[in-house]
Amino acid sequence: MKNKKILVVDNNPVVVKVVVNILEGEGYQVRTATDGLSALDILHEDPPEIIIVDLVMPNISGSQLCRIIRDTPALKNVFIIILSAIVAEESLDPAELGADVCIAKGPAKNMAKHLTTALALAQEKFEKNVVAPLSIGFDEVFQREVTKELLASRQEIEVLLNNMSEGIFELVPGDNRIIYANPAALALTGQTEEKILGRHFTYLFEGQQQERLTALLAKTTTTPQRVTDSAPATLGKSLVTMNFLPAPESGGGNFMVIVRDVTAQKETERALKAVHAELEERVELRTKELSKANARLSEEIIKRQKAVEELERRGTELEEANTALRVLLKQSSEAKHELEEKVLANMKSLVDPFLDELAMKLAGRSEEVYVNIIRANLEKITSSFTQHLSARFKDLTPREIQIANLIRQGRTNKEMAQLLNLSVRTVEFYRDNLRQKLKIKNKKTNLRSLLLTIPFK
Repeated sequence: MKNKKILVVDNNPVVVKVVVNILEGEGYQVRTATDGLSALDILHEDPPEIIIVDLVMPNISGSQLCRIIRDTPALKNVFIIILSAIVAEESLDPAELGADVCIAKGPAKNMAKHLTTALALAQEKFEKNVVAPLSIGFDEVFQREVTKELLASRQEIEVLLNNMSEGIFELVPGDNRIIYANPAALALTGQTEEKILGRHFTYLFEGQQQERLTALLAKTTTTPQRVTDSAPATLGKSLVTMNFLPAPESGGGNFMVIVRDVTAQKETERALKAVHAELEERVELRTKELSKANARLSEEIIKRQKAVEELERRGTELEEANTALRVLLKQSSEAKHELEEKVLANMKSLVDPFLDELAMKLAGRSEEVYVNIIRANLEKITSSFTQHLSARFKDLTPREIQIANLIRQGRTNKEMAQLLNLSVRTVEFYRDNLRQKLKIKNKKTNLRSLLLTIPFK
């Protein structure tokens, strides 16, 4: 085990001096670091076989340093000894931290004894490659309320940071190296904590973005700086805005970078701009189409106005012509009606009586056929009434129309029977059918009076 390289990492110079004296007394080559970041540099520059690390340190904690070591293939065989003063206040499991041994800080004498045990375990691991994680000296220390409260406060802050939607980076002023990244920040980078801790912040970006961010980081030492959503940066696959917050004025602190993912916002903005541009293009095109349509419509309106005026003029002329024609038709109809009435009146007074007398005298004789022929021809001449009746009452039979015509002339049932060679009962049957079809059956309406109301045309 002699001459093996050991790295001691602790920000307490007293503890460092005690541990270094113990180790050098045993013949080890010892290097020291006061924080996790400087330890990380030594680990990459000159990897030791054994590392002794405190948990609570500035610029990358001991637990983070253990995870980085275990995640780095070149350091996977390093024997890790945790030397911590918070074992009484915080439940520690060496296996969960990736450590081989966890020792409680205490008096120098006890630490020397426990370190000797831990170094023996390291030798066993180097020789046999097997060792179970071990906790040493936990029963020798007691809880301190102040330390417990401070650890509880730290845990509350960690919970808050771990559940923020914004990414939080903590950087060391000057070289701008990353010493903390919350889960949201890691998600944006697409890398693990072990991969980015200790890296320069600009490592996360590409091309001209590195120059832009380097300039902003240089200004952040005095005043806050911003990367706004008007010109976001690209981090991994996301567009982000950033707020660079300088260290407190008291000095000695680190500064923070708050990163917000605006990818969805910018995509929405681009989509809205595209939709807006498309709408403007459609509006412009539609406006042109409407202008053309309005021009055509104006021309059409003028044409239609002229056509309406022409139609109104022709309508007036036609109305005047129709009025004159209606007057002529009315006069013609009245003249026709008057003529028909005169012809029927003359037939009734001058012809029908003689035909009836002649028919009675020639009844049963061969000359009676001539009387019937004369009567038939006269019926053709006076058929306008019969045709009008048929048009108005389409469901009447020819015989019913003939009976109606005789009733209108004032013929009795007996006379109609003789003239039509029918029985009186048959004539009465037809009269009853007429009353039913003319909807006056069982009414006091006179059948002849109703038939006389039908005008001649």
